[in-house]
Amino acid sequence: MKSSRLALRNATAIALLLASVALSGCSSTGTLSIQPPVQDPPTIQDPTPVAQSATGVIATNTGSMVSSAGGVVQAVGAFIASTDTAPLGIDSGVVTGLGNAVQQAGNAVDILGTGTGNSFGKTGLEEANNSGQEEADMLAIKLQSAPLVVEQVGGAVSSVGDAVAAVDNGQLSAVSPVTDPAGALLNQTGAGIASLSGNLTTAMDNAVVQRVTSSGSAQIHRVAMDAEATTQDLGNSTGLGVPVNDLLVGTGSAVNTLGGDITSTFAASPVLSSSGGVVSAAGLLLGSVGKLVTPPASSKP
Repeated sequence: MKSSRLALRNATAIALLLASVALSGCSSTGTLSIQPPVQDPPTIQDPTPVAQSATGVIATNTGSMVSSAGGVVQAVGAFIASTDTAPLGIDSGVVTGLGNAVQQAGNAVDILGTGTGNSFGKTGLEEANNSGQEEADMLAIKLQSAPLVVEQVGGAVSSVGDAVAAVDNGQLSAVSPVTDPAGALLNQTGAGIASLSGNLTTAMDNAVVQRVTSSGSAQIHRVAMDAEATTQDLGNSTGLGVPVNDLLVGTGSAVNTLGGDITSTFAASPVLSSSGGVVSAAGLLLGSVGKLVTPPASSKP
């Protein structure tokens, strides 16, 4: 009975080890390179919800489109990592490292898009003087995504180092005096870049930085509101606002539908399917631009 328990315990440990290797890959130095899950950038919430202006909606949709593009890059990276290179005599560690690097680059783009939507998407919220609401410190919100971006970039550089170091495995062992040091250097560089994320996080807690971002955000709010009011008044005075808005909304809706069709048609291909999300997001962005030339009172429900 005791030997059965020991065998079960050993089997469990081996299974966990193999799962870690399968998910994260093994670097050329023999050490596991486990990537932490990507987290969405933290957000600063407004005290209470307030109305979002046309500028804010456009910024939100822009962030969504950028995030969707990051998803396409991630899908490309996953495809590269899963490519079978055995018939070519290339070690699988090469494509695994390159695929991981591309995926991490996609993660960085995704985080940038999310940060844009969460920050500049708050541009043009009702002015504090009119609504009694505190303006969002959108620059601080945006900067909070910087450490996560830096961490992903550092991870991408390290993954390229893994790919370079794996080149000499197998038939190309003769080039190891070149590839091994180069891979190690890239790994060290990537780790150094990733370590900067902690410094950025600490900097965001500085009172001086917070005052600067708060002041800058207030200025951006006011400029955005003035610019939006000007374009809406121009659209209203010329009579072009409503027709232009209707045209853009209709076109954006068609583009959005096309994106959905692409996603469903190419569901079997992650890369092509994810590109549909970019098209859909572009449609939403296009449809929201018309509000810049249409005063809210003139907008159709």
